[in-house]
Amino acid sequence: MINRSRCFALLLVLVLLCGMIPVASADVVTLGIYLCGRKTSEDGTERVVQLEGTFRVLQNGEEVGTIRAGKETLTLPDTERIRIVPLAETIDPEWEIPGTSIAVTPEAGGTYTVPVVLEQLKDRTDDIPQPVAAPAETEMDTISLPEDTGETGTMDEEDGEPEDGALDEDDEPVYSGPVVTPTMPPYDLSALAPTPEPDWKLLAPGNAGIRVYAYYDVNNNGLANEAEKAVSNVTVCLFTEEEEAVAAVTTGADGFAEFSGIPEGRYRIKAILPRGWAFNKKSRENEAYASLFDFTVDGEAMSDAFTVYDGSTATPGISLGKCLHVSGTCWFETQVDGLFADGEAVLPGVRIELDGEKNGLHYETVSDEDGNWYIDRVQPAAYKLRAYTPDGMMFTRAPSRNGRKTVISKDGVTSYYRRLDLNDKESKDKQYIGFT
Repeated sequence: MINRSRCFALLLVLVLLCGMIPVASADVVTLGIYLCGRKTSEDGTERVVQLEGTFRVLQNGEEVGTIRAGKETLTLPDTERIRIVPLAETIDPEWEIPGTSIAVTPEAGGTYTVPVVLEQLKDRTDDIPQPVAAPAETEMDTISLPEDTGETGTMDEEDGEPEDGALDEDDEPVYSGPVVTPTMPPYDLSALAPTPEPDWKLLAPGNAGIRVYAYYDVNNNGLANEAEKAVSNVTVCLFTEEEEAVAAVTTGADGFAEFSGIPEGRYRIKAILPRGWAFNKKSRENEAYASLFDFTVDGEAMSDAFTVYDGSTATPGISLGKCLHVSGTCWFETQVDGLFADGEAVLPGVRIELDGEKNGLHYETVSDEDGNWYIDRVQPAAYKLRAYTPDGMMFTRAPSRNGRKTVISKDGVTSYYRRLDLNDKESKDKQYIGFT
């Protein structure tokens, strides 16, 4: 009987301790700040760039620390209302600094990042739009965040003198809300850079030639026939066997690209394809216009070396097939409704990948300066379309109404995907992806 009583007492103590542990850490809040600026190009297109800057954090009228936006976080001991005040000297003078502090009432037990969006300074000093901290609310699998109550951060309205670091009550408030923010290194935009112009090698005059033919290989045998149509706008570059660039010609409406007056020797050709076409099949036959290129998801390829004899014309071919594409736009959410609205800024440099579920094919690209991305030469199959969050951002929420909906929404992750089935042999456009 005594042993049972002791066991019961010990079990009761353990239950009480387990109940106390989350209580002891429930009031701790980790605060971060994401600072970005909205740039408008000459054609009216908007894009968002990450900025650097430091903010003072005040709680209960006292400064509790500073945060370098996007680089540091601050742990708060409780959930009392806080004010975030930008230090103007730490922010590039190109940007309009907020005229008020940002007020936030954090909830316990979570990590919150307050996004602050600045506008570029204009020539005139009137009518400059105030920066707005984009509101957002999320519910993670590992961290419980509060449901949206409709409450927004505002300036405290107290009688008498403002607290240290606070501003006058008549100032326009800047709204904010909690956001759980994952981070990852920014993707290298140089992936979008054009191929540099090669150093052309000058060849001695000769009596040989090369006549290349690009064609739509309908029967997929790597050989050209009279029923198969020519493909124009294929750039064909001539190289020596040592891959020294000699010349470049684009195929015309007849599908031909010709190089004449070259000396006997060993050469290679590099083909650069227009959108909508993919390399099809390499032929092992020794026939005119037999294809030198096998299938690849790349838009350009180099052939093996072949011999051109003096006084003759070599006739290599480029077997091509039609293919699908997937395209869309990445944007920065300010309304946080999962819909791409007019006036919302686009996001360049977002990394996008497409992976075949069974065929093993992998494609990747990044969004351009207009936020647009395009994956070409996609074969019919089932794929996973994956996006990576820009540094300091997260995916927007799932839309609840019709419009230009985000196709990916997931809380608390740095990358996520949606499934795309292209077995219907239809390209997929308007794959919008929103971030906040």
